[in-house]
Amino acid sequence: MFEEHYEVIDGIRLHYVDEGSGPPILLVHGQPTWSYLYRKMIQPLVAAGYRCISPDLMGFGLSDKPTDESAYTLKRHVELVTGLVERLQIQGVTIVGQDWGGPIGLRYAIDHQDNVRSLVILNTLVRTTPVPLPFTLVFRNGGLSSFRSEIWTCSGKWPSGAAGLSGGPWNPG
Repeated sequence: MFEEHYEVIDGIRLHYVDEGSGPPILLVHGQPTWSYLYRKMIQPLVAAGYRCISPDLMGFGLSDKPTDESAYTLKRHVELVTGLVERLQIQGVTIVGQDWGGPIGLRYAIDHQDNVRSLVILNTLVRTTPVPLPFTLVFRNGGLSSFRSEIWTCSGKWPSGAAGLSGGPWNPG
């Protein structure tokens, strides 16, 4: 379906899909998927004039799978994605992060604000402080989800301490 590409970043062989040309979109998957997750999104995005880069994170798909569990840290995944972005000389990227791809994309964006055009975060959560039990129970059942969206949409940032979070959407402050 797509041409396979590989880069060795800091001793880890990463597989990735790189299709199209134009403004770049980095599609970062979560667990337990791999770049295949985005197979139905890539073609329409390419047809709309975008370049889509979708790596298999270390341990997934066709990328290397180290046997040492301590290799699988958020920091390490961010380092590898950063290395791939730099190796491919991707500039002005839109990052789409799903599940684990969310924290990876958010950390990349925090560290490389000058290289991120926009973020699309899908079903992910980074919890840096315990969420109070009443919020946990309400959010678990989908309550207040539109309220949270309106707060973000209207103000461009989460209010300090909203649902135990501060400094922005799922971004430790």
